[in-house]
Amino acid sequence: MAKTFAPRAPKGERRLADPAGALPGDLLRRLGRDGPPRGMDVEDVPLSAIDPPAAGRGPLGGRALEALAEDIRRNGLMEPLLVHREGRRFALVRGERRLAALASIGAASAPCLVLAGRTAAELLALRFSEGASREGPHYVDVSEGLLAYRRATGASEREAARALGMSKSEAHRAMVVAGMPPPVKEAARRHGIEKYVLLDLGRLPEGPLRREAERRMLAGLLRSRDELRDLVRRGEGPPGPPPS
Repeated sequence: MAKTFAPRAPKGERRLADPAGALPGDLLRRLGRDGPPRGMDVEDVPLSAIDPPAAGRGPLGGRALEALAEDIRRNGLMEPLLVHREGRRFALVRGERRLAALASIGAASAPCLVLAGRTAAELLALRFSEGASREGPHYVDVSEGLLAYRRATGASEREAARALGMSKSEAHRAMVVAGMPPPVKEAARRHGIEKYVLLDLGRLPEGPLRREAERRMLAGLLRSRDELRDLVRRGEGPPGPPPS
């Protein structure tokens, strides 16, 4: 039986749904289009009242942050922060680098899109989604965001992947990274270690070879998959294919 569709409304007569009932993905797709979505407040919020996420993106600094701070100093903040009202405080949802840049130039406040009444799971989904930010979160931060979402919601790996717009294989690899020891994950951030190094490391059995690989990673001496393969080749044999 052929499907039938309602007539398409003229552009001028279309109405946005109330964001209070929107799924995180729906809301993300509307952020930044023609001003704030209907039902969302725009406020100038003191930086002292904004709380960054407890599990943030790791150390923020370096030349990229300095360049962003200088751009904001010259041109102003081109995209508001996204925050969630929590009493007299505001929880940062997106814009961690922008917040850090504003603080570095001594800004007292920032224009913010203000959400209210969102659940913890919705906020985690908004923070997690790479589409919520142009800042390109590190793969370790993505993995920890997925883990935090699963813990907060009790979702299975498959359910969390669906809610956060990930493929099953992406979610599985992220959970492997999330299970790495904290010093290894911090080394991955600090030294720019390739994601597949951590994935291959997770397949190595406990023993001297794995401990040596971790030691080199912590020292910044093992950063690429080829370097890990060379180490394994001289030891117990190469790891097999990456986790699917």
